[in-house]
Amino acid sequence: MQKEVFLRTRLRGRRFEGKANLNNSGKIVSWESIEKISPPDSLDVPSSLYKLGKLKDGWLDGDGVALDHEGLKWLEEAFVDNFPDDLPLPYTYPTPDGGIQMEWIFSNIEIELEVNLKRRKAEWIRFDMSKNDNDSSHQLELDQLKDWEWMVNEIKSITGVES
Repeated sequence: MQKEVFLRTRLRGRRFEGKANLNNSGKIVSWESIEKISPPDSLDVPSSLYKLGKLKDGWLDGDGVALDHEGLKWLEEAFVDNFPDDLPLPYTYPTPDGGIQMEWIFSNIEIELEVNLKRRKAEWIRFDMSKNDNDSSHQLELDQLKDWEWMVNEIKSITGVES
């Protein structure tokens, strides 16, 4: 059974608004109509992960481990499924050891999320630039919904975005 809904979503670096048909799992089956398409977002995480997946061993001046393709696919799906469209997107970088680092930069606060693709875990590090001793870290298991919810709530509290 399909359900027709008005939807705002990000797909392949672009924002789409329109009427879509969803299956029982809430996945898009087809679009009935598209009312708005935005230009690609340079910070789009799935696009960034796709590009980073092309890196080969030695990408960093002879060092640098190629990223795990299964882990990249998992992270892309987890991010799309669990990170709301109305929150700011992070900068996304590879790490020399084959992981991903995501960074959000706000006025006085910087967030780093260091993702281990194989273990599906991450370290959340918050730097408060207005205070010298107000840094904090938190361990996340990114295959757990509660940890995605924690992260989203933290970003909402920093940005002032309402639930």
